Amino acid sequence: MVYAHMDINDDAGVGIKSIALKHKANTKYILAGLAASMVGLLAGAGVATGAGITFYAISCGGAALTLGAMIKRVRLKDPGNIWWWFCNNCWMTGGVISLGLAIDYSLNYIEDQSEERLN
Repeated sequence: MVYAHMDINDDAGVGIKSIALKHKANTKYILAGLAASMVGLLAGAGVATGAGITFYAISCGGAALTLGAMIKRVRLKDPGNIWWWFCNNCWMTGGVISLGLAIDYSLNYIEDQSEERLN
C-alpha cells in the first residue's frame, strides 16, 4: 500500500482507481491495522510452534517496531522517501523476524543437546 502512493498523482491524472487514491486520507491507519494483524499472526505462529520468549521479543517485537517506524516516518507525498522505505524496510522487518527465529532455534537446539547429554 505504501508503494501505491509513489504514482498517486499519475493515477489520478489518467483515471486509475488505485488503492492509494481510494484510501488516501486513511492510509496510515490502514497500515497500522495491517501491521497489527501481521504481528498478531506472527505471534500465533509462534504459539502454534511452541516458540520461546526470544522469538516473541525479537521477531514479534522487532517487526512491530520496524513497521511502526515506517508507518510513522514514511512521507506518502515524497516518492523518493516511499522508495527508500519500500526497498529497505523489507530487510529491516524481515531481518528481525529471521534473527528472532534463528536465535530461538539455536537456544532450543542447545537446550535439547544439554538434555541429551544428561540422559
